[in-house]
Amino acid sequence: MRTRKLRIDVLKRLDSRYRTARALFQFLSTATDDKQAVENVDRMNARMVAEQRIAITRPQLIYVLRMLQAAGCGKFVHGRRGRPSRFVWAHSPHDIAQAVTGKTARTGAAEKISVMPTPMIEHSYRLRPDVTISVSVPLNITCREAQRLAEFVGTLSFEDGSR
Repeated sequence: MRTRKLRIDVLKRLDSRYRTARALFQFLSTATDDKQAVENVDRMNARMVAEQRIAITRPQLIYVLRMLQAAGCGKFVHGRRGRPSRFVWAHSPHDIAQAVTGKTARTGAAEKISVMPTPMIEHSYRLRPDVTISVSVPLNITCREAQRLAEFVGTLSFEDGSR
């Protein structure tokens, strides 16, 4: 599997927004069996519920694992033909959790993980004959984000709009 750089910013946002993600990072930061490169989803869910005494459903865990995949932590593999669903880690799960939670009990955990900033692209726009403006936006900006940016720019004028 091709190793992608981790998006720590995405992981921290996930940790702050989703109780299931927070529970998973807490679980991974205290896990002792960090050697597993492939983790069975059902076994992981059962261990999290038993050790943390938190009711986490399988769909909630799968949603977070798919988000971890998008952030470069590994790959979620949906079970087929009798094989269980699993997560194939691209990085040490313990080190990922340490970087997200800020705990660095294990030496060098944060240094092992490289942060991948959001790729940006700069656009220039001639606003007037003598004024050119530049704006940096994410390379993969969504339509919704572009619309929000356009709405923001619409608020910058000090004129009332009528002539």
